[in-house]
Order: sequence, then C-alpha cells, then structure tokens
Amino acid sequence: MLIDGIRERGAAFALAFILLVAAIPAQALTMQTVQFTSGGGADPVWGQSITLNVGATVADALIPPTMALEFVGFRTGDPGVGSPGRSSVYLHVYDGFGITPGGAIDGSAIGNLVGVSTNALNLEVLAPGTDASWFFGLPLLAKDTPYFYVMANTISAATAADFSNLVYSSMEVGVANPHAGGQAFHETGDLGSGPASEDLFFRVVSSSPIPEPGTALLMGLGLAMLALRRT
Repeated sequence: MLIDGIRERGAAFALAFILLVAAIPAQALTMQTVQFTSGGGADPVWGQSITLNVGATVADALIPPTMALEFVGFRTGDPGVGSPGRSSVYLHVYDGFGITPGGAIDGSAIGNLVGVSTNALNLEVLAPGTDASWFFGLPLLAKDTPYFYVMANTISAATAADFSNLVYSSMEVGVANPHAGGQAFHETGDLGSGPASEDLFFRVVSSSPIPEPGTALLMGLGLAMLALRRT
C-alpha cells in the first residue's frame, strides 16, 4: 500500500510537471502584414480592409488561429487634403464595412466594433509619406478573416443608425494591384474597377496571445497541489 501510494503521488507530480512546462511558452510569435506596392499617389479614404495572414512575414502554417493586434500604420498622403477637422483621429476595427459606388458609407454594411486604437492622431499636420501610427490594446483577430480599419473622430462604435463619427483623410495608395488581403475604401467612390479598386500603403504588427510566465507557473503549482491532495 505504501509503495502504491508513492507511485500514485509520483505519477500525479509527473503529470502536473508536464502540464506546467507545456503552459510556459518559450517565445511569442510576432509577425507583420505589409502592403508591398505603392504608386505614391494620394486619395481621401475611409480606411482599408486587411487579412492579417495575407502578405505576412511569417509562413502561414506557423500562424496560429488568432493573433493579438498591436500596431497599424497607414502612409499619409497630402496633409490637410480631405482632412479638415481631423485633428483627433482614432482607428476603429470592424468585422464588416462597405461603401456605395459613389463613396458614401453604407450603414447596413457596418459590422461589430472589434477594437479601437489607444491613441488619436492629428492628421492635419502629419507630413506626406510618413506613417500614421495607431496602437491597440491587443484585441484578438482571427486568421483568414478580413477586418476593416476605419478612421473616426471618437472612440464610439459606428452603427447602421449613426456613423457620423467616421471620417476620411488623404492617404497614400497603391496602383492597379490591390493587396490580396483587402482593399481601400475611397471617399471618391469608383476609381475604374469598383468602389474599392486601390489599396493603402500599410503595415500591421500582431503577436500570438500567450499567458504570462507567472500565471502559467501558478497554474502548474495549483495542478500539482490538487494532484497531491487527491492522492
């Protein structure tokens, strides 16, 4: 009986140790999604749709099902062009968005608000050809799913009933080669091949969501104590 008890305790501790080691990651995966083509032109746009694993710097097979959004950068166009009253602009992330052929927002296409940038930018003063950089509190984005990054002058979610806080601004756009992960939504509407025919020069940084080492350690110790108690 004594030997059996020792064996049971040993097996329980071994299981808890394996769970503890598995819970502590060696390193978080960080990746970028980038737009490779830009013609240097500038147009007023509402924003851009992006799929995080399309155009990523990490092989698709290595990207987990969800990633935590850290940073988004759009390349600015001509400062002040299409940007009056854009002195405090946030970046919203929606799971749905659309415009009409004339460039107006289609309220019925607005989806759920997934995240809002933690900072606002004065788009009236940024020099052309520089990054408008918005940072996020790590909202989770799903792989293979398009999300819509839209500018707004408040943190409040736009809805089908009220989207007056959404704004457009002049940003640098690509030419005739839309990014496979999404397209820009131009305030001017149809540019020759649909209302979203060109894309922004953008950069997105995401990382894999992982538990903090301290949390993982406490979890493993708790499992060990529970296993000991049950034996």
